[in-house]
Amino acid sequence: MNWDETFGVAKSILSKGLFHMANSMFLQLESQIAEHSDENAVGELYDEIGKIYLLRFPDYKKSIQYFTKAIEYASDEDSRAKYTIHLSVAYLKMSEFDTCYRYLTGLVEDLSGMSDQTKGMLFANLSAIQGINGFYDQAIVSTERSEQFFSNTQTPLPESILSNNRGLAYLELGMYDEAECHLKRAMELGGRDFMEPLSELGRLCLLQNRLGESVQYAERALDVIWSSIISYNKEEVARLCNLFANIAIRMRQVDLAMSLGEKAQVLFGQLGMWRQWQNLESQLEHWAEEQPHPSTLGDDHAISLGRIRHFLQCLEALNLQELSGSEVSNLLDVRSYYVQRFGIELELPEQDVHNLILASRFADYGLTALESEVVMDPMRSEVAFEQYKLHPSLGVKMVKALNLSDPIAAIIADHHENYDGSGYPVGKSGAQINHLSRVFRVVDRYANGIVMEDMSHFELMDDIVSKRGTTFDPEIVDAFVTMHRV
Repeated sequence: MNWDETFGVAKSILSKGLFHMANSMFLQLESQIAEHSDENAVGELYDEIGKIYLLRFPDYKKSIQYFTKAIEYASDEDSRAKYTIHLSVAYLKMSEFDTCYRYLTGLVEDLSGMSDQTKGMLFANLSAIQGINGFYDQAIVSTERSEQFFSNTQTPLPESILSNNRGLAYLELGMYDEAECHLKRAMELGGRDFMEPLSELGRLCLLQNRLGESVQYAERALDVIWSSIISYNKEEVARLCNLFANIAIRMRQVDLAMSLGEKAQVLFGQLGMWRQWQNLESQLEHWAEEQPHPSTLGDDHAISLGRIRHFLQCLEALNLQELSGSEVSNLLDVRSYYVQRFGIELELPEQDVHNLILASRFADYGLTALESEVVMDPMRSEVAFEQYKLHPSLGVKMVKALNLSDPIAAIIADHHENYDGSGYPVGKSGAQINHLSRVFRVVDRYANGIVMEDMSHFELMDDIVSKRGTTFDPEIVDAFVTMHRV
């Protein structure tokens, strides 16, 4: 295939959600840029690579480098504006809000040469950063302008996002009726797993002393939070923790409320959302000084405190794993994404896919019970490796303490067993190994190679195929190869 044909195939692969395979092909094309004279095509290539680093790896500094290159190669104003919008989002993800805002407002100064679709995208993103910066009236106007421009195109309107942005702005302005209308609309359009409007509707109801309704939204959020754990959106989790904290304080559970509030504050701090961080700081100081009042929630409306505590315990477990290394968070994201993608490819039952996702998030929990020296270098000695081999069994005990289900524990128990019996901790082989563990084993190798070893997709596929029938179940390997077939 020539350059253009390869680029087209890579974009097709990208549309299937096979991000790392597509990126390996894009990077191969990058090495051939000197041979390609179409600057617009080169700019589009850099933009595609930048979007993958922005949305799927993530590596925001790399995404900024690629978007900057894309802008340099843009041959028209519309492409330049699109790439600049993507660049601004990368700065938003890095919590460099002023830089993001500067790029977007710079584009607003001259809309000439932009398509209506690009203008719609511009004002949709501008509304988000205006809300973060506290410019709520301006954020509402920007959502309206975005809708206006998108209505002139054949592009589907991102109405769930715009309704959510508008609802959040109205909520902060104290215009509760308008906020409720738009947040409900966002939830309706965004589907059952759109967490942000759920938690904000719960907060809105608390502000209006509609306690029973607030609890109902909190219960619904608990029902869906683990189905959205694949992406682990820190802002969504932070807002949910804040809602639970406010409900807990109403139930006179001061210690639980403080723990949840502190967790939300940490997450907002990591995101650089300092206005929200400061609001929580004042709230926590107030709770620490005041004696708890009688519960304002009757028994008919009382949310299960056990469920909230379970949520907090699981969240702490996830965060504890991330402390073992800077790349672990990315590893968990990549692994959970591909076990879901592969589970669907294998046509596994929905519950099995759900169990695989949670197992992928907690499979390394047992490592947190080991000494850091053992985790960092398990091959340093025979004794260290023997200790390291205990982590699947330790993980099973620890996830059971979190009240995760037996099927999830079973996946974790066997996730280092090899098809030929050479694995650990027991040395099971073939069909003795849990079937979902055999699925997980292949994906785990792929994710570790991508994140921890910086291997290309094609190097990894060669490695996985070479261990077909030894480390990995041959049928599972064949299915994984088929999923990635061009």
